Amino acid sequence: MSVDKESLFMINWESMTSFKRGFTIFEILIVIVIIALLAALSFPSIVGAIKRGRDSKLKAEMNNFKSALRTYYNDYQRYPANDINMKILGCGTGGTGVCPNTTCIGGSSSSIPEFATGTDCSVVYMNKLPKPTAQNKALYYGQLGSGDSFSLCAYLENQADPDGPASLIKCTNVVPAPIPSGSVNIFCVCSD
Repeated sequence: MSVDKESLFMINWESMTSFKRGFTIFEILIVIVIIALLAALSFPSIVGAIKRGRDSKLKAEMNNFKSALRTYYNDYQRYPANDINMKILGCGTGGTGVCPNTTCIGGSSSSIPEFATGTDCSVVYMNKLPKPTAQNKALYYGQLGSGDSFSLCAYLENQADPDGPASLIKCTNVVPAPIPSGSVNIFCVCSD
């Protein structure tokens, strides 16, 4: 039996065009499984990055608030007091009302600065107070030493954040009472 060399290299275009092209269900399932595995592996790092971002924002806001408290101290020769719920008492007419401020006269509630004194909020220390992000957590503020010092603490979402323990070392003797000792995911700022 002899084979014609020309017929070996000839392409039957008719049979090629009638061939059905596409993926089998098995190939599609394999691709879906691979995508699901990649998504499952990357999800924890994405969530961790989001937590670290929110913690960074909170720490920056707390440091800005520390500057605002220092300005308040320069005006009143003391840091604001706190109530039994660790809320700041440094707003309003005499600088002794509860913050966030709701006592200023005039303007809409969205335009009232949250940390300001005076009946018309003429002395603004900070427009927005820091907002904690961890679930069911709050800011803990405490005035210490008859108004000569303060501490402001909040829980961080990222428990491995190295700034938390470092801030506790700096603010060792001024951590407010509701913060349990030995907490690792706490960040504090305090008077220098």
